[in-house]
Amino acid sequence: MTIPKQSKKSPQRIDTILESIGAGASTKSACESAGIDYTTFWGWCQDEPALQDRYDAVRDSRVVLVEDKAYMRLITGDAAPVEYIYYLNNRSKGRWLTKSQQEHTLPGDAGYREFYRKAAELEAQDRLEATPAITVDKKRIGKLKN
Repeated sequence: MTIPKQSKKSPQRIDTILESIGAGASTKSACESAGIDYTTFWGWCQDEPALQDRYDAVRDSRVVLVEDKAYMRLITGDAAPVEYIYYLNNRSKGRWLTKSQQEHTLPGDAGYREFYRKAAELEAQDRLEATPAITVDKKRIGKLKN
C-alpha cells in the first residue's frame, strides 16, 4: 500500500521506510512507498543524526545477513576457492595476504626521492640514445661548396 506523497516527517513514515529497507527494499523504493522522495529522506538523515544512525543500523543488518550467508557457504563446502581466499584475506586480520599487496613510500621519503632521481637519469639517457648520430663527411661538403 502506497501512502500519498506528503512532505511531513512523522515517526510512522520513518518507521515504514526503515522497516521496508530492513525487509530488503532499496532506499528509493522504500521512500516512494512511504510517499516521499528519497532526497527528502536523505535530508532528514542529514538534519537528524539519530535518524542517520538508525538508517545505518538497518543497512548494516543487511550486510550481516549477506556475510552470514557467505560464511555458511564456506562452512558447508559449497563455496568456490576464490570465496575462501576472499574471506581469509578480509577476515583474518593480516594473517593471509595476497602477494599483490605492496608498501609504498610517501613523498619526502629518501626512497621516493631516489626513485625519481633514477627515473630522471634513465629518461635523459633514453633521449640521448634516441637522438640520431650526425656524421659529417668533409669530402662531400667540400664538393658541395665548389
